[in-house]
Amino acid sequence: MADKTIGGSATSTSTPLTTTSSVDPANDYIPLYSNAASDARAATPASIAAGLTNVVHTTGNETVGGTKTFSSSPIISQINDSNGNTMLVFSTVASAVNYLQAVNAATGGNVVLQALGTDTNIPVIVKSKGTGIVKLVPGSDSTQAVMIRNSADNGASLVADSVNSRVGIGQSSAPTARLYVNGSIGSAVTAKNSAYTATASDSMINVDATSGAVTITLPTAVGISGTVWTVRKKDSSANAVTIATTSSQTINASTTKVLSSQYNSCTVQSDGSNWMILANV
Repeated sequence: MADKTIGGSATSTSTPLTTTSSVDPANDYIPLYSNAASDARAATPASIAAGLTNVVHTTGNETVGGTKTFSSSPIISQINDSNGNTMLVFSTVASAVNYLQAVNAATGGNVVLQALGTDTNIPVIVKSKGTGIVKLVPGSDSTQAVMIRNSADNGASLVADSVNSRVGIGQSSAPTARLYVNGSIGSAVTAKNSAYTATASDSMINVDATSGAVTITLPTAVGISGTVWTVRKKDSSANAVTIATTSSQTINASTTKVLSSQYNSCTVQSDGSNWMILANV
């Protein structure tokens, strides 16, 4: 049996054996001395390791019980489920300074997932893959199922009722209509003085026809049922503001609507095929 070097601290009553050669765990032997039996024995390193029941090995599957405390944070790149399939992957960023903190809760408290780090303001992105939908799904439907609240968590800017399919803005109580706004409503105002076709970015088109007649063309009513636009003539000239349609669609059975006097206005809504006048001043 060749001499071997054994690492770590050891106490021996005889001169230790040393060698610079490597150890073959399957075929080489280490001499063992038993005080109780007063005899010497030999065993392979592999057989010794196999007999250790309180050691975590670097390879193989093992179940570790109890609470383990690490002197430094362990490095984990991935967490798998009990079948070995990927559950969570951690992607690294060089010199990262911001991170997520998960906080559990006592009875009646809130479980928190929060961004922390050295930056003063840290955005958080929840992103789906491809055309996958990002969903907020409550455990059970309620009239206050989802809320957007202030940083102090004592006032809501938006509340969603998943029982009645309602949304409330500017309140924390359950909304009483499909869309309930607790305050004023703003919409875009577009100023025009020449021919123009309304777009999805417009709401009220304020037209100055001082320099000549102006035509405002509505987009097709098909595919935008319920969409509303208002056209207003702001000037006092005799030049008309004409509201026209696309593809021979109609406005209350006519292909055009003319605003001839200052401050005349017309609000129209798509029914999916043509346009209906909701208000005409």
